[in-house]
Amino acid sequence: MFTEATVPASRALQHLSAAYRQLGFLHRFADHPANPDLADIREHAIAVVNDELDEVQAALLETPHLLHTGADRLGDLPPRTAAARSRTTIPDAPAVARRDRAAEPQLLIDTPGPAQHTAVRHGH
Repeated sequence: MFTEATVPASRALQHLSAAYRQLGFLHRFADHPANPDLADIREHAIAVVNDELDEVQAALLETPHLLHTGADRLGDLPPRTAAARSRTTIPDAPAVARRDRAAEPQLLIDTPGPAQHTAVRHGH
């Protein structure tokens, strides 16, 4: 019953990871000389970060709704649980409108995994 709430929470983590990859790209090329192509790619990466963070917000706003639905199915809650629930979430919070992700361009910039670093030992 409450496991349903893990779906939007995991979706939020997925979108947060995608945003983080874009930030990694921006960091990796931050010191490169400016040129028109790189400027366009940076602009697109920033747009992707913003889109992904919008999706994180939408997924996180969906999570408490599912938790409330699950709690309502349980019936009467113990007084302490009901009090905590009323302080921590807004039962009828409007959800952020979800966009059709298939209609939007997907990640065009992807960075490889962490670079392999070798340890350098200095003289004894």
